[in-house]
Amino acid sequence: PAPTPAPQVPPQQWAPPQPAAYAPPPHDAAPPAAQYAAPASQYAPQYAPSSAPVGWAPGMVQVSYNAPTEQVPKFKWFYAVFTCLGLVISVIIAQIIATFSMYAAFFGVLTKQRVHPASHDKIVRSYRSQWRLATYLMQWRNDVPAMPTTGAIDDGADRASMSIAYGGEGLARFGPFIKFFKSIPDIIGVFVAMILAYIAMIIGIIGIVTKGRFPEAQQTKIVDFYGKQTRVAAYLLLTDVKPQPA
Repeated sequence: PAPTPAPQVPPQQWAPPQPAAYAPPPHDAAPPAAQYAAPASQYAPQYAPSSAPVGWAPGMVQVSYNAPTEQVPKFKWFYAVFTCLGLVISVIIAQIIATFSMYAAFFGVLTKQRVHPASHDKIVRSYRSQWRLATYLMQWRNDVPAMPTTGAIDDGADRASMSIAYGGEGLARFGPFIKFFKSIPDIIGVFVAMILAYIAMIIGIIGIVTKGRFPEAQQTKIVDFYGKQTRVAAYLLLTDVKPQPA
């Protein structure tokens, strides 16, 4: 039989390649505004005149010594004041300024029912400088502390820390007179704590002379006294809210 002829395939027609349809690249989505926004608290002031710093209730008080006592020369407490004369002079100047600020705060409450934030800062800074000096004179440490530079809230740069949150807005006009009587139980508590602190100081001096170190149990009693004293002082002048420890 005759062979079957192969099927005829029509030749493919050549066509020039067609360019792909142009589509513009998608624009990158604009980053959210918060991506470049600074945190809200980064540039916020330390406190606003009408509120306390974040995490601090108005009038809240914190007094602490965040370190154990150190080994010191046994008789240094005899002459310790001569090794920190610059700090002593600075503390005296700060206290003089704070005295005028206390008068300003007192009359500010009577006339405007508020304590100006600047007066509050100067008073707290004086309290803090005295506390730092006391920790050195009691020979809990070998280094002479620096004068504080912050106001209401301690910056934590020194182991002796003291803060009183601002709470001097809308105060009772005659509060400085009335609050004394309302604070009589607290004042009695401060008086008892002061007696215990003096006893602790005597025991501490004996500990330094015999072992070259202030006993930490006695240190705790003195810190407790300073905390109670500062809370009462803050309530009598700087705030109407009975301050609680931080």
